[in-house]
Amino acid sequence: MDIDAAITLLERGVCVKECPSSDKTTVVDCMPTTSMLFSNSGFSKDTSPGNASCIQEIDLNYLKEWGIDISTYTGMSEDAIAAGTKFPYRYDTIKMYGFCVPDLNVEGAGALSEETIKTFKKLFQDTIMADKLTSYIADVAYSWKVIIVCSVTAVALGYIYLLLIRCMGALIIWLSIVLLQVSLIGGGAYMYMESDSYEEESDYRDYLKYAAYGIWGVAAMFLCCVCCCWRSIQIGIAVYSATAEYVASNLRIYILPIISYLVCGIWLAVWMVSAVYTFSIGEPTSREGYEFITEMKWEDNTRYIVLFQIFMLFWINAFIMGMVQFVIAASACIWYFECNSDTGGKGTVGRGTYWAFRFHMGSVAFGSALIAICQLIRVIFEYYRKKIQAATKNAVVRCLLCYTGYLLWLLEKCIKFITANAYIQVALTNDFFCKAAWNAFALIIKNVATFGWLNTIGFVLNWFGICGISALNAFGSYIALTRLEYY
Repeated sequence: MDIDAAITLLERGVCVKECPSSDKTTVVDCMPTTSMLFSNSGFSKDTSPGNASCIQEIDLNYLKEWGIDISTYTGMSEDAIAAGTKFPYRYDTIKMYGFCVPDLNVEGAGALSEETIKTFKKLFQDTIMADKLTSYIADVAYSWKVIIVCSVTAVALGYIYLLLIRCMGALIIWLSIVLLQVSLIGGGAYMYMESDSYEEESDYRDYLKYAAYGIWGVAAMFLCCVCCCWRSIQIGIAVYSATAEYVASNLRIYILPIISYLVCGIWLAVWMVSAVYTFSIGEPTSREGYEFITEMKWEDNTRYIVLFQIFMLFWINAFIMGMVQFVIAASACIWYFECNSDTGGKGTVGRGTYWAFRFHMGSVAFGSALIAICQLIRVIFEYYRKKIQAATKNAVVRCLLCYTGYLLWLLEKCIKFITANAYIQVALTNDFFCKAAWNAFALIIKNVATFGWLNTIGFVLNWFGICGISALNAFGSYIALTRLEYY
């Protein structure tokens, strides 16, 4: 089928107040473009204030070309229609990624043939949504309300989890284990039952079933891990009891995560505004094959600026997180040496904050820069990996790319681990970053077994809370995006 006519329709996109319907008696309120006002544009010319009618008019030839049933669409037989008669081209539309696209289902499209429906769907995906960046931005724009709600609920659930650990650490940890196990089993059951809502030939039916089997497999492995790490979990509970004592003496520690969250949010908003202006620098050109879609062609200097902006995004974000880590480390160090004194180790968060801003911002900035450099290298590597994978199907090349990506991820994790322990050494000994990092590394090597068990226990216990909060938010988001009529 020749899709040039459909391409012509997409070239005539226009801003509308609301998505049009197939009701020919309603007026489409829009902002008409200059080309639409030409006498030969094919659009109706009702441009009265506040009542601009942006309706394209088609003839019998167009209906025949696209396989639209003439009698169903016009309400008249073909013989009864005079030559040259024009009809308003109306159909039901739905809002998708900021566009009003045809409601392409057999029931809603009415006179449109199944072949026409498939062609329009493929055309939309191959043109508007073909660019990955456009698709990602459209997903965020489409679900931004759910993202904001989930961000708030994640913070709220995190605080609730911390408070519950403080009040009843042992009980809440065991409850977290049970709830996570139940959530995995229940989530798998829900995915399996949800697959029945799709048609048998649909790929999504198989995907949901595979997801259910995978979740059940994770549930089985999780149960085995709990049984094997029973003693380690009990040790971790004792560690959390000591943590609860520290938190009880320094309740202001609860403020740090939300402050860092807000500061990171403000920084991200500022960065996004700046990035939008930077990304728009260049020469707007038509995309090859789809001239109605434009893309920006960057110069080399613009690319360097974009890389610098990405680096600054990672650096400032790592610096904010690093300052919070240092304040907590310094506060815990002061509490450890003063918990049996007259003060009882109270008020150490303020002193830890003072130490961070007065004496050690440079150390934190240096450590954050190391993390940002690793993250930037990973971003550049992932960019070129996508291009290489798209250009070759060689299994060896793909395997090497995945292996290299894993090594870079491991490098970033190691640097983050050494950096976090270096902050602790800086708070303890007041050394500069490089010396503190070396001392931390040497201490870890000398006591590798102890550090390994402690970090494993801490990871497992924190993992319970993270997975529980993430699962609840993910499940709520899935229900909202698939069940609410708005989406």
